[in-house]
Amino acid sequence: MSITTTFLKVSSQGSVSMMVKWEIILPFALSWPLLIIAEIFYNSSPLWFVLKPLSHMVLLLSAIMLLRRAGLSLRPSFVAKHVSALLVTAAMFILGVTVGIFSIYLERIHCGCLVLIGILGRYESMTTAEVIVKAPYVLLVNAFVEEYYFRKYIIDINDNGFHYQLILFTLWHVYLGIVGMFMLALPMAFVLGRYYAKHRDFAGLFFAHMFVNIGLGVGYMIF
Repeated sequence: MSITTTFLKVSSQGSVSMMVKWEIILPFALSWPLLIIAEIFYNSSPLWFVLKPLSHMVLLLSAIMLLRRAGLSLRPSFVAKHVSALLVTAAMFILGVTVGIFSIYLERIHCGCLVLIGILGRYESMTTAEVIVKAPYVLLVNAFVEEYYFRKYIIDINDNGFHYQLILFTLWHVYLGIVGMFMLALPMAFVLGRYYAKHRDFAGLFFAHMFVNIGLGVGYMIF
């Protein structure tokens, strides 16, 4: 193989690698501002039901389109393949309860600026109807879309996907404040990212994500 051929091959690989990095970051960059606006400024407004689903739609459609372009499987597995999925789900539930209790405690000692920006301050004023309408979306759609993009898409499409999803998933939850980002989102990304990288089991991810949100609600109610 000539030096010229080797150089072209290396350059081509570098270009593909760079392209993949941008394909990971661009959907995030387009959808993240919509999420932040929805959660911080319109958390108790009907506009939340427009902006947040729109942010999720950008993530999901981008992931589907780019997985298809890369020739990778689009279909997530909804059959739990590993007993460890139960342990991961239990751990996420306990994490949610713990962060929920700690967040309410910080709010009561007037340190609410550290947690759940845009949510905790309005939590007590949310009507029952609002909670009933939002809960299915947060538990089902939110869990599915975020796991599909941050775990399935990013880890499937890039060899360093675990590290990308760790950073991007944490940044995605910046509206949760310092506590929510580093006590909830970061541990979630680490545990669920490791689980998916090892088992490629989407069902385990989905239920674990759903139960961390249930745990948050339980934490709010029992403290």
